[in-house]
Amino acid sequence: MSLVALLVFLLVLPAFAGKKPGKDYGKFGRTQGPFLGKFWHYYERALSFAEGGFYEEAAEDLLEAIRLRPSDERGARTYGMHYIAYFPHRELGVCYHHLGRLEEAERELEASLKAVETDKARYYLDKTRKTRASRQQDAQPPRVTISSPKAGEVTNRASVKVSGSAEDDLFVEHVRINGVALDVTGDAKVAFERAVSLSPGENVIVVEARDLTGKVGADSIRVTVDREGPAVTVERPAGLAPVEAAEVEVAGTAMDPEGVQALKVGGRDVAMGADGGFIAVVALKEGENAIPFWATDRLGNATTGRVLVARAILRPPEMKPPPEPKPLPPATSPPVPSLPPASTRPLEPGTSETVDLTPPEVRLNDLTEFQIVTYPSLSLDGSAFDPSGVKEVRVNGKGLKVHKAQTVFFSYTVDLLVGRNVFQLEAADGRGNTASKTVVIERRDQKVKQVASRLNVAVPPFVTPKDLPSSLAAGLDQRFIQALESSGRFHVVVRGGAAMQHVIDELKFSETGLVDPESAAKAGKGLSGAEAIFVGQVTEKATSVQIDIQLIDVESGEVIMAKDAFDEVKTEERMGFLVNRLARDFERGLPVLDGLVVKLSGDRVIIDLGSHNHLKRRMKVIVYREGEPIVHPVTGKVLGQETEELGEAVVEKVFEEMAEAPLKEAAKASAIRVGDKVITK
Repeated sequence: MSLVALLVFLLVLPAFAGKKPGKDYGKFGRTQGPFLGKFWHYYERALSFAEGGFYEEAAEDLLEAIRLRPSDERGARTYGMHYIAYFPHRELGVCYHHLGRLEEAERELEASLKAVETDKARYYLDKTRKTRASRQQDAQPPRVTISSPKAGEVTNRASVKVSGSAEDDLFVEHVRINGVALDVTGDAKVAFERAVSLSPGENVIVVEARDLTGKVGADSIRVTVDREGPAVTVERPAGLAPVEAAEVEVAGTAMDPEGVQALKVGGRDVAMGADGGFIAVVALKEGENAIPFWATDRLGNATTGRVLVARAILRPPEMKPPPEPKPLPPATSPPVPSLPPASTRPLEPGTSETVDLTPPEVRLNDLTEFQIVTYPSLSLDGSAFDPSGVKEVRVNGKGLKVHKAQTVFFSYTVDLLVGRNVFQLEAADGRGNTASKTVVIERRDQKVKQVASRLNVAVPPFVTPKDLPSSLAAGLDQRFIQALESSGRFHVVVRGGAAMQHVIDELKFSETGLVDPESAAKAGKGLSGAEAIFVGQVTEKATSVQIDIQLIDVESGEVIMAKDAFDEVKTEERMGFLVNRLARDFERGLPVLDGLVVKLSGDRVIIDLGSHNHLKRRMKVIVYREGEPIVHPVTGKVLGQETEELGEAVVEKVFEEMAEAPLKEAAKASAIRVGDKVITK
């Protein structure tokens, strides 16, 4: 044999080494280029074998690839600057699943997930465990334990962190809190934690866990939200008549289901009786007096108000001569009868008592009919007065805890949505007379917290591999954009048009779906205003579909975050479900975080956010400072604070509890100081 023939034989031999004699492999078990025995050659040929259903041959090649390069990676370097998505343990687990070698499949899929979280590995791990579970005896449903908050807890917060664990004799597959599914890693015991929004009054929190055989276990607790300050009534002084004394007794009650922790009247602590009654003696100045009081319960809810008392200014009476006597009426005139006061006269037959038709008077402290605020919540503080006694006070139909008295004071904290919030306050007396007052509060986020200040992104149409065209990709980018915009996490600045086609033409994809960083950076520079690009690829195969989305920084070409979704159902409805889930994954994986500058080092800021906050390299932060308070010109109430943006920084080094970020404009470093605030874009 000639030397040339020998070399050709040695080059071709490995390409057929994985094939068994007598089998027709057709187009499967091949590589696009020469097979040279590198790890990526074994991996590529294994994927080809698996596509044709030749799982034994695929498994052999994957074992050899693992021997040459052991770990699963999103970007494994092959030669030069070429990278591939490399998941040999995952694909080996899939092969073992199809071969019925379930224990080995589970082991390989767990190894893959330990290295890199992918939806395909999670999908087949759940499928493998379900198959194993169906062959075992599953006697009991999962046991769910809520460790926090405690049952019966009372709070004044708008949300509470619910945490605990779920255990099963096989595997816990899903956990839901009040019907919302959580991302949990399937195991015999899983921990869960999630913030749950609360409503005023009693809240029932239900945690359900389902195992692989469909059995469901649950635990529930009740948490009560009390956001009202103590109910304060003032019985004396009564009415608005001026007093002549140099001091006055302020008497009333302060009561709260959670107990009144402290009461101050006129700036002094006041003791209360067992029934909540109190008496405070307050010195008066001549003229109008506004006596402040403050009552708080054990949760920190406070009721504040002012008791208005006028002290009369005493002057000696002015001496005037007596009036001239009036002439007596003629003797023929009948005498004029003298009537008793109306309040003491007996009722004439057929007449009735005077009916009270006057409604209570409702006043609000520090709020007018309309105001603009930047706070996420606000207290509606005020009072209601009626001579016959105020019996009830309601806010948007919800009754507040008041006790009947001429003057009652109330405090109720409300959450504000961004935009217009309308509150209807009503007060009723014992005779059913009702007064109402409408307050409109418009909430505007501080500029740094508005959607326009979030990361500017572009979303080109999703693509497919050149050799695997698919109609499933059509319109998925628009569904993804809708999901992103509904979350408010990203600011989509470029969509569709010629600019997007330019991006598609510039991007270079590897055979496994990775985007070449250099081409991504080049493509991104053509998008005006975009700081990052969401690049999506849809890979449809005979029995499955996978969507890969990467968020790429346009300046460096680096991948900020990558997520994938895998399914064996390929309907349009399922595709919409998958892109919505991917949008939520990016929202959770790149959260809006608030932090502080803890150190300055030249043109770099050190911030108190790190990997435990899900901060990632190449994320951007705005450095800002809260400025002068926004004060209502009439009431004097503080409605919020302006913000001053000091600069932007790009996260370069991420540690567990802190990160280092160089400023985009070094000249702005001199304006920043320790204690300034940061927020992720």
